[in-house]
Amino acid sequence: MKQKKKKKAGNYEFIPTGKSRKKGLISYFFPALVVTAALLILGCLALLLYVFVPGGLNPGLGRGRLEVCLEEDRLQLTWPETINASACRVYMYDLEQRDYVLYGEFTENSVTMDGIRPNQEILLQFQAVRYTVNRMGNPCERTSRKKPVTVRPMHLERPVLQEELDPQKMSLTVNWNFGAGNLYEVFRLDENDVWQSVRVIGKDSIRLSFGDDIDMPRQERPARIAVRTMRRGDGCVYYSPLSDVIVVERDDLSGTLLALSYEEIGDRLYRMTWEETRGDTYEVQQWSERENAWTTKAVLDWTQERVYETDRLPSGTTVRFRVVAYRKEERENEEDFTVQPEVLSFRTGISTRYCTIWPIVNLNLLSDAESNEVVAQIPAGTALCVLSEENGRFQVRYRGNYGYVDSRYCMINLSEYLGDVCEYDIANSYASIFRVHGYDIPGITDTVVKGYQNVCLENHDFLVPYLYPCTGLLLQAAEDVAQDGYRLRIYDAFRPNESTRFLYNTMEGMLREKVSTQNGMPVELEGERLPTFGEVMMNSRYHLSSFLAATVSSHNRGIALDLTLVEAETGEMVDMQSDMHDLSWYSCLSENNEMADLLSLYMKRVGFNGLVSEWWHFQDDKTREEIGLNSYLTHGVAITGWKMDDTGWRYRLADGSYYRSTTATVEGEICTFDADGYVMGTEAKDIEVELSLP
Repeated sequence: MKQKKKKKAGNYEFIPTGKSRKKGLISYFFPALVVTAALLILGCLALLLYVFVPGGLNPGLGRGRLEVCLEEDRLQLTWPETINASACRVYMYDLEQRDYVLYGEFTENSVTMDGIRPNQEILLQFQAVRYTVNRMGNPCERTSRKKPVTVRPMHLERPVLQEELDPQKMSLTVNWNFGAGNLYEVFRLDENDVWQSVRVIGKDSIRLSFGDDIDMPRQERPARIAVRTMRRGDGCVYYSPLSDVIVVERDDLSGTLLALSYEEIGDRLYRMTWEETRGDTYEVQQWSERENAWTTKAVLDWTQERVYETDRLPSGTTVRFRVVAYRKEERENEEDFTVQPEVLSFRTGISTRYCTIWPIVNLNLLSDAESNEVVAQIPAGTALCVLSEENGRFQVRYRGNYGYVDSRYCMINLSEYLGDVCEYDIANSYASIFRVHGYDIPGITDTVVKGYQNVCLENHDFLVPYLYPCTGLLLQAAEDVAQDGYRLRIYDAFRPNESTRFLYNTMEGMLREKVSTQNGMPVELEGERLPTFGEVMMNSRYHLSSFLAATVSSHNRGIALDLTLVEAETGEMVDMQSDMHDLSWYSCLSENNEMADLLSLYMKRVGFNGLVSEWWHFQDDKTREEIGLNSYLTHGVAITGWKMDDTGWRYRLADGSYYRSTTATVEGEICTFDADGYVMGTEAKDIEVELSLP
C-alpha cells in the first residue's frame, strides 16, 4: 500500500488513499448516527407517554389502621383517607372463584357489610384510584398498589355510662362497665354534628372539664358525650357501637364564669372574652373607686359574641372588671345572678398619650418629630396635652398649632402617667403637714402653701408634676418596693420657687418664737419654759438652710421627690424616725431607723441622691446634668388648657372641671361645648385634628 509521507511540525503524518480513506469516514460518523437514532427513539417514546399517559401524582392509601365495628350482623369498615385519589376500591376474597372480587368503589372512606358473623375471617384488599384524562383528552385512571387486610370481626360490649356532674368545678365525671384488655375512646359532638375523639384510655372513668376538654354547653346546643370500647389487632382496630349519649344542658351548670380573660389590643385598649354559662344576659361591669360600686359598661344577650372591648383606660392603673350573668325575666335586683360573677383585675400599660405636661423652660414648637423648623414658642409652665410620642418629642397642640416639643424639658403629671403605681398625697395643696417635730408652724401648718392653689382638683385628684426623663428611675424604684409588699407614697414633687421662698422666709421669722402647744403637745409648766422653734429644729448642730432651701431647690427644677413607704395591702405608712416634713434634726439620716434605711436603699440603688437632713427627700442629679437643666419655674402650675381623648377635645379649667353645655371664648375663638364637654360645631374647625390613634 502506497502512502504519502508529509512532513508536519517535525513529524510524519500518514494519509490513507483510495478505499482505505472511504472506510475511515464511515467508521468516523457511525457513533454519531447511533446516538442520533437513539435520541429520536427516546423523543418519540416521551411524546407518546406525554400524549397518552395521564399526568399528576399517583394516588395512595393514607396511613393508619382499618377501623372495624360489628353490631349484630352488620359490619362497618372505616379506612384512612386516601391521598390524591377519587375513590377507594374494596376487593373481597371469593371462595368459589378463589380470587378477589370487586366489592365496590367508594368515595367515602367507609362501607357497611351485612350478614357478617363474629370471628368470621374476611380477606380484603384496598386500592386507591384517581380518574383523570390524558393529553389527548381521553379518560384514564391511575391506581395504587392493592393493600391486603385480614379482618376477624369481634363482638365488643357497648359501654353503659353513668355520669356525675360537678357544677361548681364545671366538670363531668363519666363511669362505665370495665372489660379486661379493652381500651375506651371518649367522644364529644362538635358544632358540625361530627363525633370528635377526646381521649383513649384504659380505665373505666374519665373526668372532663368544660371549657378545656369539652365545649361549654350553649343555650341552643347542649354538650353531648359518648364512649365506645376498642381493641387493637393486626392492621385493624375493633370497636363497639357508641354508648348511649350523655347530654349536659346549659342550665345544668352553675358556678363561676369560665376563662374570663383579657388581652391588650392597643395602647391601653383591651379585649375581654368569656365562656357561655347559665342565663340569657351578660353584663360587663367595671369597679369605680370614686363611687365605690360596680358600674355597667355593656349589656349583651346570649346570642351575641361574648367579647367586650374597653375604651382607652388610664395609664398605669389597676382596673377591675367582672361579667354578670342573669335571666332578664327573673331578675328582681342587681344582686340576682345565675352564677357567681368572676372578677378580673389587671394593671394597664404605661404610656404618655393624653397625659398633661408642662415645659419647665420656654420651648420651641417644632413642625414635626424630626425637623427643627419652629412653628411657635411655648412659655414655660403652659399646660399641654400629649397626643403622641416620637423620637424623644411630644406631639402637642398650642394655640391652634400642632407640632412637637422636646420631652426632656417637660414635667409630666405623675398621677396621670404612672397612675396608681405610686400613691399621691400632695398635702401642701390642701393642709400642709410641715411641722417642727410635732409643733405647728403658724402660717404654714394646715394651710395651702403659696404656689399650690391649683394642685388639688375638684375630684380630689392631685397634680404631681415631675420631670419626664426622671420617671424611669421612679418607676424602677416603685417596681422594686412592690416586690417586697410596699408602695411609694409621694407627698411632693415639683415645688414652685415662690413656695420655696415663702416657706424659708416664714420659718426664718419663727425661729425665735416659742413652739406652739397645739396637737397634744405639753403646755408650759410653772417654772419651766417652752423651747423656741429654732432650738427644737437645730439642736445646736444645724441651720435653717439644712431643712429649707433659701433661694432655689431641686424641687423647683422638677427633679426631686418627697416620699415614704406604705404597706401595699393595708395602705398604712411604715414607722420612720420622724413624721413626713418634720423640719428638725430628728429627720436627719444620722437618726434613720431601719425602715428609713430601707427606703434609702431602694431609691439610691436605682440612681437617686438624698439629703443628709431629710430621710424622705430624693433627687435625680444625673439627669439634670445630662440635659444641662439650670432653669426653674417661679410660679405654680395649673391644668387649665385643651385636653383630648379618643372622643375629641375638651377645655379643662383650673379645678379640673370642663366647660359643659355652654359657649365660651377660648384663646380668641368662640367654642360650643356639649353636655359632656366636647367642643362641637363649625367654631371647632381650628382646634380639631385628625390623628391616627391605634
